[in-house]
Order: sequence, then structure tokens, then C-alpha cells
Amino acid sequence: MTDDNIEVQISADTSTEADPIGAKIALGEDLRRARYMPLTGSCISNEALNLVKHVTARVLQDDTASKTWKEAGPARVERAVTAFLADLLFAEERQAGLWLFRSGVSNSFSGEEVGYRAYLRVRRTLAQMGLIEERVGFNPRGELAGRSWTSRLRGTPALFDLAQSHGVDIKDCAAHFRKGTPSTVLELRRPVDAGQKHVGKPRSKRMRFQESYLTRRLKTEVQEINTFLASRKIEGCTHDGFKRIFTHAPRFNWDKHGRLYSVGPESYQQLPKEERRLIQIDRESVVELDIRACSLTIAYALLGEHLDVSADPYAIDALPRGVAKSWVTMTLGHSAFHKRWSRDAVDSYLEGNPGADRSTLAKLHPIQEVQRLVLERHPVLCRYHESGITMLDLMFKDSEIMVNTVLRLIRQHQAPSLPVHDSLIVRLSDSERAHCTLREEFKRVVGTEPYIKM
Repeated sequence: MTDDNIEVQISADTSTEADPIGAKIALGEDLRRARYMPLTGSCISNEALNLVKHVTARVLQDDTASKTWKEAGPARVERAVTAFLADLLFAEERQAGLWLFRSGVSNSFSGEEVGYRAYLRVRRTLAQMGLIEERVGFNPRGELAGRSWTSRLRGTPALFDLAQSHGVDIKDCAAHFRKGTPSTVLELRRPVDAGQKHVGKPRSKRMRFQESYLTRRLKTEVQEINTFLASRKIEGCTHDGFKRIFTHAPRFNWDKHGRLYSVGPESYQQLPKEERRLIQIDRESVVELDIRACSLTIAYALLGEHLDVSADPYAIDALPRGVAKSWVTMTLGHSAFHKRWSRDAVDSYLEGNPGADRSTLAKLHPIQEVQRLVLERHPVLCRYHESGITMLDLMFKDSEIMVNTVLRLIRQHQAPSLPVHDSLIVRLSDSERAHCTLREEFKRVVGTEPYIKM
């Protein structure tokens, strides 16, 4: 392992030749299910603080550290050690042997509480002390290029014994450590370059922005939500706080995109809807309030029209509902009508039609014919592209609805909720007040009544 790049290329097979095939498969599944390591935890007990100081002292003895890094003082090291131990112990409490991951790329630590160099030094010392087990990441070439895994790590029995010797019981981590909230809660990103070469979906890059009254207000709102939810018990999923992401565009004034994203790639927002039903908040079952045809309803309103959502807007004669919905989604997210089906539309079709191949959608449902049928049902979309409205505008509207609703539920009812862009997860006991609040905020932001399914 090197200081400059913790993710070095190795073989994907990290088990020994003596391991049985079944053990290798099990290890691969365990590594695949690794959880994101937010590095935001803090101490709340004297026992935890003593444990942190013990490990910090060992890190500070590292003779290989540069003079500049040593002169930065022990506070930065202690902060990193605290965050490391909190994540490792909470992971073991959640599931014995659970692996964690965190990118070792330096720019992924930009603006975070734990810096890149502190992360590397603490991780190396923990490994030298035998307190963590590691599986180094790999970046394969050839036809698997781009399907890389970042390094995995987890606590060892030696770590748990050390914690126990300091009075920190890993079966009750919440009595000793507090899960933190993201230090970066507001991001501005560049628009995705549709022409860039990439494997999978293209990624937008973060931009610097100048602080203003508006950005401070946006940050304060997200921090209020994060602080409140950190005090609630959320089970059946991963949630380590929100950040709100905006996308720069012409005439930008913090009014493009702006959705709340649960931090980490394994968050509850990534779960299928069926699995989200298993979430519990404060040990209570949840219900998901879903705004029917949210983006289409907003597009209608911005174009000065009203969409009757009492009937399914995607129920169109001669078209499967999923095909009609895919075409509308493609159209709202693009600057012109498509000439062929997008990759996402094909993937979505294949999910619902297991026997189909990638050419089936175009053969059974030529896109020009689908366009004709959908425009007959929704002629207002003929004016969509020339209006200058984009998906970023639609997303900003739904983000305002969700942020306002979540904040109102907190301030007026002390009720926790988890947004999924155009739906909202709430406790069963909060469903009626959440339904009413969501409907009111939608009408206030958009100017029309929504249809909300429970």
C-alpha cells in the first residue's frame, strides 16, 4: 500500500488456493455487500474517548510521517481515529464481519472532516496494529474495464477486544459514539457532457461556488434535517445524512436540480421499492407516499396546462404502460424528441420482459409510433422543448416540494421522513399528516393538485 494511492491493482481473487470454491464465493458476496464508510462519527463517552486517545498515540508514533503532516498537530489525527473507530464498531454491531469501503482517491475527501492524508496514516497504523483486515481494491483492464472495486476493510477481534478493555461494548455502540452528519451538505455540479466517453453513466464534476445568503440558507435547511434524523432510529437500510446537489446551467440562481441525496452509494434511495417497505423508523413500520406522474404534472403546470391525474396518464391504448412512461421520461430529460430508444429505456424494458433481448423494444414498439400515440394523449408535450424548460427545472420543483415537506413535518410534528425524489417514506402513524403536508406543498410550489398514492 502506498501513501499516494491506496487503491493499487491486484488480482480479483484474494483468497488462497487452499480455500474451497464455496468459501471464495461467500467472500466475494460479503465484499460486494460492503457498506459505505462516511467517517463522520464522534465520541460521547469517556470510555470511547480513552480508546480513541490510546489509538491516536500509536498513530502519532509513526516515524514515516512527513514533518509537515506531524506539525499539523494531533487534533487532526484524533478526529480521523474517532471517525474510523465509530464506523468500524457500528458496522460490527450491525452485522458481524460486515465489510466497509471508502475511496482512497484524494479528491473524494475534499471538504470532508477527515482529510486524505489523515485517512491514509490512520488506516495504515490500524493495519499495522492488527486492528483492521483489508482487501485491497482492483481496477481490471480489458472487457471488465471500469468495473473496479475500491478497497474493503473491517475490524478484527483484536479491535473489539481493545474496545472492550476500555469499557466500550460493541453491542451498545450508541452509548459511546454518535453517528455524524455529512460535513458537505451543498454541492454545485457541472452539467454532464453527453458526448464524453465513459463506461456506464457519465458523472458530473463538482464546482466551487461563492457563499451568499442563499447558499447559507440552503445549507442550514439540510443541516436541520440531518441533525433531526440523526436522533432517530432508522433500521432496514443505510442512511448517513443528506446533501443537496444543484447543477449549473444558464441563468443559474440555485434553481436547477437541487434534490436531496442520501450520502453513500448504498443508501435507502438505491433500494427497490419492495425493500424500502421493510424500513423501520423508531421501530415503527413505514408507508411510502408516491406522487403519481410527478415530473409530467410539473411540466404541464409550467406550460400553463392542467394534467388530470385522477386517471393514469401513462394508460394509453395499444401501448404497455412501461413503454409510455419510458418515452415520457426520455422526452422530459432531453432537448429534442429521440430518434431511438435510450439505453435506460431498453434496460427498463428488459427488467419487465425477461424473455426479450435488446432489440425487442424497438421491434415491437418503434419509437416514432410511440411518439405519435403519446402526443395524441399529451399534446402539450409538443411545446415542451421549444419552451426552454428542462429536466433540471422539473427536478428543482420536486426538490422544493420535498425539502419544504420534510422541514414542515419536523418543525410542526417532530415527524421524521425520508424522501426518494418524488415519493416520501414516513412512519405509519404519520401517514395522514404527511399526506396532507405533501399535498399542500405540491400545490403551493406547482400551483396544481397532485395525486398521491399510499
